[in-house]
Formats: sequence, C-alpha cells, structure tokens
Amino acid sequence: MVIINQRVFDTESQQPVEVIDLSKGVYDVTCDVSKAFKNRQGETVNSMIEMAAIDPTVIQEGKDILYKSVNAPGFDILASRARQNMILSGQIPEDELTDEEREFLEAQPPPPPDPVTEALERQADNDDDKITLEGMKHELNEQKFEFEKSQSSMTEAFENIKIMAQALKDQATAYKSLADSKGIEGVELPGIDRILVGQAATVAETQAEQP
Repeated sequence: MVIINQRVFDTESQQPVEVIDLSKGVYDVTCDVSKAFKNRQGETVNSMIEMAAIDPTVIQEGKDILYKSVNAPGFDILASRARQNMILSGQIPEDELTDEEREFLEAQPPPPPDPVTEALERQADNDDDKITLEGMKHELNEQKFEFEKSQSSMTEAFENIKIMAQALKDQATAYKSLADSKGIEGVELPGIDRILVGQAATVAETQAEQP
C-alpha cells in the first residue's frame, strides 16, 4: 500500500515536494478481483445453501442473489433472468427495484384473469341470483296466501249475507202469505222489507257470478 500525490518536506532542498506525483507521466491501470472478494462470493453461496437445508424458501426468494454470487461463466445471465422473472411475479419489493426495472414492469400488459377466480366469481353471482329467486318465490307465496285468505273471508262474508238475505226473503214471503190468508188484498210489503228482498236478490246474483 502506498500513498500517492503526498507532499513531504525534502531535507536536502529544504522545500516541500510531492512524492509519487501521478500528474507527471502517463500510466496504465489494471484491476483484478482480490482473493478476499472471491472468498466472500463463495461464502455467500455456501451460506445460502446451508440455510436452504433449514428453510428451502431461501433459494426461491434469493435465487438472483445466489446465481450472481456463483463465480462461473453464464451465472450472471441466469441471475438476470431469475431477477426478471421474480420482478414479474412480484417477489422483488418495490423499494428494491431500479428505475429501469420499474419502467420494464410498467410496460408489461396486465396478466390474464385467473380461471379459478373467474369460476368463483361466477359461482358467487349464481348464488346471489339463487338467493334473489328464493326471495321472490317466498314473496309470491306470501302474496298468494294473503289472497287466498282474503278470498276465504269474502266467501264466508257472502255466505253469511246470503243466509241473512234468504231469511229476510222467507220472512217477507211469510208476511205476504199471512196477508193473503186473511183476505187482505193490495197489501204491500213494508218499505224496509222490499229493500231487503231486493238486496237479497242482488247478493244471490253476485254470489253466483263468483268463481
């Protein structure tokens, strides 16, 4: 390890000078991955494999990291493909996405509807329709019951009126017979009796017209 462009005091010239001054001259630079870095990559791979023996989801959730840490040809491509698939499936949190990955994700068409979800939705709609039909059927039955109840009450009322009308008619006939037997000519029924006899006839005709 050396320090470049460092100013030191030169005892001979009694002046500050720069040592290893890279501003003077032309240089070539090469870079190599250190052994420590390679060891850290191997440590990542080994640690993930060991952890996968305890929790298999480690490989599924960190597949892109695992492939990227393998120091072998082609694994960088596998890492890229794995991350792309993980982005599409929503496994990568949004705060971990790069700007390019966000643009890639936004450009994707919406996924096709899930057949199972569609089937469940259709079943739910059918169930709702069935409940609605059952409610309508129950309401119709209630209306039918009320109608039949009202018809029964009307029939009973007509029967009672018919009986009363017949009784009044019988009384009027008896009254007339009594008058005839006494030899009383030109006797008319009392006004109220004539009205009741007429009503009795009307009630009888109305009753006959009922279904």
